Amino acid sequence: MITIQSSPGSVFARVAIARRALSLLAAIAILAGCASLAPPGFKRDPLERPDVPQSIAVVAAPLALETRFEPMFADRAEGFGSGAVAGAGAGLGLGLLLLSLAGPALVFAAPAALAAAAAAPAAAGALLGGAAGAAAVPPEDFAAALRRLSDAMQVDPDIARSAARTVAKDAARFGGYRADVVEWSALALSDAAPDYRVLRDRGYGAAIELRMTKAGYTLPAGAGAGVAMFLVAEARYVDTSSGRVAWQRRLVYQSPLHAPDAWERGDKALARWELAKGSTTLGERVVDDFVLHVDAVARSPSCGIVPIHPVVPMWMRLVSGQARLAHAESTQPTLAWQDPLEGSETLPPGAFGHAADVRYDLRIWNDVDGAPGELVYERYGLAQTSHRLETPLAPLATYYWSVRMRCTVNGRPRAIRWNATEAPLPSLVPALSAELQYARIEGDRVVPVTCKWRDVSPCLCLDFIPAANHYVFRTP
Repeated sequence: MITIQSSPGSVFARVAIARRALSLLAAIAILAGCASLAPPGFKRDPLERPDVPQSIAVVAAPLALETRFEPMFADRAEGFGSGAVAGAGAGLGLGLLLLSLAGPALVFAAPAALAAAAAAPAAAGALLGGAAGAAAVPPEDFAAALRRLSDAMQVDPDIARSAARTVAKDAARFGGYRADVVEWSALALSDAAPDYRVLRDRGYGAAIELRMTKAGYTLPAGAGAGVAMFLVAEARYVDTSSGRVAWQRRLVYQSPLHAPDAWERGDKALARWELAKGSTTLGERVVDDFVLHVDAVARSPSCGIVPIHPVVPMWMRLVSGQARLAHAESTQPTLAWQDPLEGSETLPPGAFGHAADVRYDLRIWNDVDGAPGELVYERYGLAQTSHRLETPLAPLATYYWSVRMRCTVNGRPRAIRWNATEAPLPSLVPALSAELQYARIEGDRVVPVTCKWRDVSPCLCLDFIPAANHYVFRTP
């Protein structure tokens, strides 16, 4: 069994304080304005062509899953260097924000003083970030224990099929398509490469191929903060008329942090539960991207729909570094949110100009170790921008919630992302950040594109909502 001991005066406690400061600086820099991913701007859905069968075959590729341990940095030197660069960038963003607030007159009157005002936060951020990065490197014996834990992972060989079943269910429920799980062996294989054209004769206009590639444990926030499980998947959307890839993704799920020994308790029940949750989350994300065309949203304090009640003011979220606890009026509260089609700044421009059949989906999770646990309440197809819960929640309990809009545009299913807060920036190890890939079209080819660091957020590249980015409330 692996255990960690730390005290409020330990280095890891100081690292947590440093990370909170860096998160605040980074959040300010984001809100000052950063580039975001542009919507693809091209037709990537073979089902949107005329005379194409409106059905999807979902195929789970054979398991070729690699288990591994991914630390934040390889050694203290790398940790200090990477942390210093990130801290300097966040500090410089704060300095530039201060310059922008100074006004043009002051810029000309005292340029040297203002330049120093911009440089000082960058230098402070570099030192703070370097110290936090160096301290995030785990002791070698601890890292070795986590490698052994990763190597001993018991991964259900049916995990890809489980995600495929999620894709088929949600493509039918939210997209209105016929969607079936089709066996890999049903494809005519040539040198192990599937030929999806054989599915056209079986009445499928498109195919979604799923492959789970990596799983393991990671330390995204330093050895004292806890251990997270991760799961990496690849997905391809294939035109069955030509057998060519129309769109593709590489996706990452990272669990909330838990104590290291929690992953081994009770015959590894937590590990099995998080693997199942991860495969479901990634399957839902594939449907969002391939079927509902959930594109990147404009950066703002809120991703997607802006909540109205219960909610905590934005200035409090920035100061705390997370979506702090709001208070519900009863155990059967009314949740309310803004209409995203009425002057929202979080939607892609013009994406829903002809929206019809607008409806909302709502989810509520209970709290497990300070993060969303079991899904305890869900409603789909709500017609109004508020909903009073039909069954009571537990008293004096913490809950996480999220809502999204679905509609049709020109008769085709569309949706926006499940809502969350933009800040704080999630913590992913570099190896997992490199796994996040969208795609672009170059001529007649689909080319994978690795997400930039600034786009690893719930609004853009990220395929899950971190616990700190969920909206959360407590019942009386």
